[in-house]
Amino acid sequence: MLYIVGACGSDNNAPGGEDTAKGQEEFNSATMADRAELIGGYAVFRTDLRVPTERTFDYTVAVCGPDAHQKTSVCAAAGTPGPSTPGSPSASSSSQQPVSIGARIKAQLTSTMPGDITPASTEIQPVLVRGDVGTWSWSIKPHEPGDYILRIHLIALRADSDNPLTTEQIFTVRLKVEQTASNAVKDLGGGMRDFLASVGAVLTALGLSFAGGLLWIARRFDRRSGSSRETENNEDGEPVPAAGDEAGAPHDEPRPGRAETAGPVQAPSASRFSKSRTSPLVKSITIACAVVGFSGVALVALSLSGVFDPKPVLDQPVEEPPSITPWIRDLADCGGRPELEAAGPGGQTDVMRSFARAYSNRCPGHRLTHTASDGGRGVQRFLDGAGDLGGTDSALDKEKGEVDAASRRCGGNPAWHLPIVFDLLTIAYRLDATHDLTLTPEVIAKIFSGAIKTWDDPAITAANGGEALRAKPITVVHNSDQSRTTEELQRYLGIAAPSAWHAHGGPEFTSGTAWGFPHSRDAAAAIDAADGTIGYLEQPVAVEWKLQIAGVDSGTGPVWPTALSGVRAIKNVRAGEGNDLVLDLDALYASPETDAYPLILTTYGIVCSKGYDPDTARAVKAFLTVAVTHDPAALADTDHVPLPTQLRNRVLDAVNAIT
Repeated sequence: MLYIVGACGSDNNAPGGEDTAKGQEEFNSATMADRAELIGGYAVFRTDLRVPTERTFDYTVAVCGPDAHQKTSVCAAAGTPGPSTPGSPSASSSSQQPVSIGARIKAQLTSTMPGDITPASTEIQPVLVRGDVGTWSWSIKPHEPGDYILRIHLIALRADSDNPLTTEQIFTVRLKVEQTASNAVKDLGGGMRDFLASVGAVLTALGLSFAGGLLWIARRFDRRSGSSRETENNEDGEPVPAAGDEAGAPHDEPRPGRAETAGPVQAPSASRFSKSRTSPLVKSITIACAVVGFSGVALVALSLSGVFDPKPVLDQPVEEPPSITPWIRDLADCGGRPELEAAGPGGQTDVMRSFARAYSNRCPGHRLTHTASDGGRGVQRFLDGAGDLGGTDSALDKEKGEVDAASRRCGGNPAWHLPIVFDLLTIAYRLDATHDLTLTPEVIAKIFSGAIKTWDDPAITAANGGEALRAKPITVVHNSDQSRTTEELQRYLGIAAPSAWHAHGGPEFTSGTAWGFPHSRDAAAAIDAADGTIGYLEQPVAVEWKLQIAGVDSGTGPVWPTALSGVRAIKNVRAGEGNDLVLDLDALYASPETDAYPLILTTYGIVCSKGYDPDTARAVKAFLTVAVTHDPAALADTDHVPLPTQLRNRVLDAVNAIT
């Protein structure tokens, strides 16, 4: 073996040996040169996650160059010094770890968690210079509750190859998966079913076995008892008749080969069993065992009947208004183009992905890709002709030319607003040692305008029943892009609190007193990072970041954002005439229903009424049908509000009218 190894060693005199050694030397030199070009960067990621079971969420890791914080708040939010950072996140929230950049970076996410981890980005991305940033995302859906570890694998690669320049760096993330009410009910039902089946089987086996055994013993005992009584003699040595036999009563003649018995066999045996001293006790025990056995049979039958099978439930209050959308299936006419593209705001990403998955399941071979852009740029992509349908949180602005631009994009035909789903705009905050917070529209307006500067302000105290909060400065966080979320908030404050909100409306936050971030998740990270912060976020984003959420008191008591309070708010909202279904939210903002949450965001699909080619029109109609008829329980489980029945029917009519 040693000889063979020696023979296989480097031999420059062997054919090609000198070239091989030279090539290896050049490779090593090039690798060392590339390695020398690496510079220090850092990875940004959350280190502690708490999520419910069976809920899909996105997890993102960013690798930043040392100057990347000057260009994007994704890197600044990690605690790197930057002009937009109101505070650094705690170690339990986010982490910043040194990594090498100046090369192509490969990122992977692994875990032993029972569930699905699906990459949502390219595995290898270039992070070459000091201002570069690479972001990796995964969709994660845990199946079982428990404490798990996610592992982030980062490695720098050489040139266009998979050859590593550095050793792999592994960072761990703690993931706590919590049981939800719906899954608890499922587990309880399944456990109860299995328990009853097991108990029933045991009772059946034991009860019927004991009953049969005691019945056999009783019969044997009575036969022997009867035989002994039949052979008893009186003082004169004559046989004594058995009880129930009349003296001198005739008996049957004995059969050949059989001993003579005192009278007929059957009648005396039954009489003796009923009058034996042990028979009543034995009979009672036998009957009891039989009852136990048949009870076991009943339990087994009950467990198989489906009574304890899991039922779909919402993780919301059990009350459900009659206007909530029922789940209608199999309405989509699948066909047409296999690939569709939608463009919309980042806040719609999660629900659009859910709709896209449902569309692919309902129409195999068909797919929709959603391109998310904040600040109104998503719908602008549609207006520029880059997508088949657009998405927006508010209606197109005629004064800004958006309606005319949509008509041009549709070949001179009108574009329609079709409501697909509703979101709740939450007032999210972080105020340590505070459990519940109630704010009125006037107080919200004064906080965001800068008129209220501390948490112990008398107006906040009055809104919370006289309970004073801590004397801590308020830091306001807002979306710095021209966001339609900002537009709806300012529109709401201008209607619900006109005396307190004096700033102009529109998609740009005009107060000038807050920290600005270009994306909703960046704003959420900023709120999560520092005690005393407050901002406005779509509810799915606020829930994802586990932020505190304030209740809104419009005069009838505080109401918190839930699927139920959202349904109450929108059930009477009126839509426009025809198939362009722009909703009138002004009346809702001015005077919301009792127990209704007033801050509503409408997710519109912007579509061409005409102008599609036949294949595109058919595919667009199929996708919209799947989206509008999506399971309302699944929507509520992801913190969205489904369409009321009447509005849904109008949307379906409009979808069918697209040509």
